[in-house]
Amino acid sequence: MFSDEQKKSYKDLGYVIFRNAINPSILDDLFKTLLSLLNSYTEIKDNNFRSFSDQSFHNVMLKVRKKEPEKFSSIYQAIQKSCSINNLTTNINIVKYAASILDDETYNLSNTISVLRMDPPNDQKNHFGFHQDSAYLDYPELVKNINGDNNVTFWMPLLDVDKTKGAIKLCEKSHLHNFAHTYKVLPTSNPIPLNIIDKFSIYDAELNLGDIILFHGNMMHSSGINSSSMIRFSFVTRYYRMCEKDFYLNPKSGEKIKDINGSN
Repeated sequence: MFSDEQKKSYKDLGYVIFRNAINPSILDDLFKTLLSLLNSYTEIKDNNFRSFSDQSFHNVMLKVRKKEPEKFSSIYQAIQKSCSINNLTTNINIVKYAASILDDETYNLSNTISVLRMDPPNDQKNHFGFHQDSAYLDYPELVKNINGDNNVTFWMPLLDVDKTKGAIKLCEKSHLHNFAHTYKVLPTSNPIPLNIIDKFSIYDAELNLGDIILFHGNMMHSSGINSSSMIRFSFVTRYYRMCEKDFYLNPKSGEKIKDINGSN
């Protein structure tokens, strides 16, 4: 699935990029879902938009966000529950990349927190500071993560993303550092201090539609500031190796924790 050079990049730097890895057509249903929600939740009845790269579509979405923020929020929340999101998460062409990085089989992977992110221009309120995705996997209602080597984040832009659109900033080799979160609050409200971030070289991951990036669960990273006129649409999910001893349902994992349904 990937070359020796790419394996070395992931091991040494904590991330690997695959160019032209995904056929953009796999995004068609997700875009249709977003259009359906837009048409259903607002007074806008326009089906002439063609893709996530359509500037006119961005103009409409940003107009809704400004004038009807509650409706924009409803659209955002609803699409996270969609079958289109689930279908992307389990798309075999995507899962194979995760399995290959984790040196495991596709049928041995679990996932958590799949999201269609919508990062509007110049947004400071919802901007993520530097964080590690492993922190999301240590909440009792999700997965008890102990070993960052057993999880990987999959990130895919839904349109071309350069620095002006808020390309992801990766702290190279930071996956070799200890955890920098306390887990008492979400990483979004408790970012990693800059005195830690300053120890690493920052790589701005500029990706085009069809490119993907996978990075280690302990990789310190943050979205850049989107200074463009478009929303930065991206898909992100995390995969975890279920057959490892630290997976929370493994009988050797120690004290059991409650799952999202509240059962032991």
